[in-house]
Amino acid sequence: MRFDRILIVAGAVLLIAVGLVVVARADHSSGRSAGSSAGFSSLVTTPSQTTVVPVGDINSTVNYGDLSSNPLPAIIGGLDYSSTLATAPQSVVATVGPSYTEITVTWKPPTSTGTSSITKYIVQAFVVGTTVVPVGYAYTPCGPCTKVTLGPVPPGGHFRFVIYAVNASGPGVPGGSNVVIAPGLPSAPLDVTALDGSAKGTAVLSWSAPTANGGAPVDRYLVQTYDVTGPKPIYSGGEYTSCGACTNATVTGLQLDHKYEFAVWAHNGAGFGRTPAASGTIVAT
Repeated sequence: MRFDRILIVAGAVLLIAVGLVVVARADHSSGRSAGSSAGFSSLVTTPSQTTVVPVGDINSTVNYGDLSSNPLPAIIGGLDYSSTLATAPQSVVATVGPSYTEITVTWKPPTSTGTSSITKYIVQAFVVGTTVVPVGYAYTPCGPCTKVTLGPVPPGGHFRFVIYAVNASGPGVPGGSNVVIAPGLPSAPLDVTALDGSAKGTAVLSWSAPTANGGAPVDRYLVQTYDVTGPKPIYSGGEYTSCGACTNATVTGLQLDHKYEFAVWAHNGAGFGRTPAASGTIVAT
């Protein structure tokens, strides 16, 4: 989609990945656990994130990062709305979807198009907090478009949208939407327990689901492994739980007689939680 002006602004991200069986590495047998090592939490590696490509199966799709922050055409905001301009678009509604990182805005054409037909609409986005702050705007690519998907949007954001119908004389009277809340990120999992596994070089982990899912179901967990044998923790890699939202995993391939700690991240449709939960220390045997 083309815009007259483009400025990159804040954009949310979503990691797209296939669930895999949790880690593989070496040899092992029986079990014991020990305390936690200093400095582990400061070395926790945040999962890498990849920007999701907006879904484009409707009339118009706008990438949140492509909203122009330049001022709207000068006629907007003027109180003298001429009869040559269109009246306000009707029934402007904002909803979350089709994915948890997207918002769909729909509306109906104005009751009057003014003295000429509608050539396009302007979609203006606002973040709603203690104040209402304009994020930017974009033009729809076609006159008849009455539906747009905006994404990816920042998790947990509160948004309102204003639509202007544009004819040959310029933008008309604005029509506003409801406030819509994008799903947030989940909190950290609870009660992470790590035990030396019965097979050589393995650890068995279990945990409880987060107290808050952010408004979207938790769909997978990421388990990260850290070798804490030496003075500094060493990140050994991470894998997704093999059964989506299950709350247990077996880590394999651990080096015998090495100490390990594990970090568990919850993930929902908006992305990974901002913090993981850490286990205690186990000794691989």
